[in-house]
Amino acid sequence: MPIIILMIAVFAVFFLVRKIYDKQWSKNLSASVKFKEECTYENEKTQLVEVVINDKVLPIPIMDIDFNLHRNLRFASTENSAVSDKTYRRDIFSIGSKKKITRYLDLICLKRGYYTLDKVNLTAHDIFLKGKYHTSFDSNDELYVYPERISSERINIPFSQIMGEVLSRQKMLEDPFEFGGIRDYQITDPMKYINWKASAKAGGLVVNQHDTTITQKITIILDTHYTVSPLDDYLTEESIRLTAALAERVINQGIALNIVGNSQDIISGDFLKLYDLKGTDMEFLRKTFARIVWHDEVTIDKIIDNMKPSENELYVFISKNTEEENIRAFENLAARNSAIMIIPYRDDIPKVESNKFRTVPWKAASGNKL
Repeated sequence: MPIIILMIAVFAVFFLVRKIYDKQWSKNLSASVKFKEECTYENEKTQLVEVVINDKVLPIPIMDIDFNLHRNLRFASTENSAVSDKTYRRDIFSIGSKKKITRYLDLICLKRGYYTLDKVNLTAHDIFLKGKYHTSFDSNDELYVYPERISSERINIPFSQIMGEVLSRQKMLEDPFEFGGIRDYQITDPMKYINWKASAKAGGLVVNQHDTTITQKITIILDTHYTVSPLDDYLTEESIRLTAALAERVINQGIALNIVGNSQDIISGDFLKLYDLKGTDMEFLRKTFARIVWHDEVTIDKIIDNMKPSENELYVFISKNTEEENIRAFENLAARNSAIMIIPYRDDIPKVESNKFRTVPWKAASGNKL
C-alpha cells in the first residue's frame, strides 16, 4: 500500500510540474541574438551576442537556440556550427531562476555584403526532460561588411596616376582662405598678398602662399558585369575594393566625386548612381558598397552610352572586361575629356590599345574565392 501511495504521489508531482511548465515556461523568459557591431570589413572579425534572461523562479534546465546566417559569415570555432548552403548554429543553455547568460561568439566575415539575421528558434525542456516547448522570434538585425581595405602603398599607384592626370590637365585656382606658408616677393605678386609683419622680420618683402583648390570633378565608372568563372567573380570583387579605396582617397583630397555603374542596391534595386560625394558621405559610401550586387544583364557600355560628357571632368573606368563594346563606349566618352581605365587582373597583364585614354593595370591580390 505505501508503494502505491508513493507512486501516486510521484505521478501527481510529475503531472503538476508538467502543468506548471506548460503554463509558465515562457513567462519572463527572453532571448536575443544580435551582431555586436553594425559594420565591419571583409576578412575581419566581429562578434555575435547571445543573451538569455530567465526572470522567474522556475528554472529552465535545457534550452536550445538555433539560427542560420549567410555562408559568407563563419564562426571562428566550429563547435556547435555547420556550413552547407548556410552557416547553421545551435547552442545549448541551462539557466536557473532569476539568471542572465551572455555569450560572445567570434564571427569571421569572409566576403563583402549586407547580411541579416532573421528568425531565431528556441526550444526548452522541463526538469524531467519530457516536456518540450518551442517558440521563435524575429531578430531583425543587420550587418554591413565593407570591401576589404587596400593598403596605402598599393592604392598609391593608381591614385598617383589619377592625381597626375588631374594636375596636368586641369587648371588650379588659388584659394585665398587656405594659408600655405610664405616666400619671397616677386614683381608679379598682388600687393594684397604681402605679409608686412613677416617682411619686417625678414628685412625684405615676403608674400603669403595659398594652397590650391582643384576645380576638376572625377567620375568613377564601376563595371561589375560577371560570368560564372570563380576568377571572374574575384576580379569583380577586386574592382569594388579598388573603387571604394580610390573613392575615399579622392574625397579626402576635397575633389568632387561621382560614382556610377551597372551594379544594383540589394535593398532598393537602384543602379549605382552617387553624385557630389563629400567627406561627410564616407559612411554612406561604405554602406552603399556593402549593399551592391553584381548584375548579369546590363553591360557597362549601356551605362556609358547614356552618360553626357562634362567639361573639367576626369573619367576613371574600372573594369576587368576589355571587350570591344566597353572600349568603344569609353573612348566615345573620353573623346573630349581626360580619362583613365584601370584593369584588375590576376595572371596576365591585359593589353588595351587606345589613343583616347590611358590604361593602368592593377594586379589583384590573392584572396578568398567563395
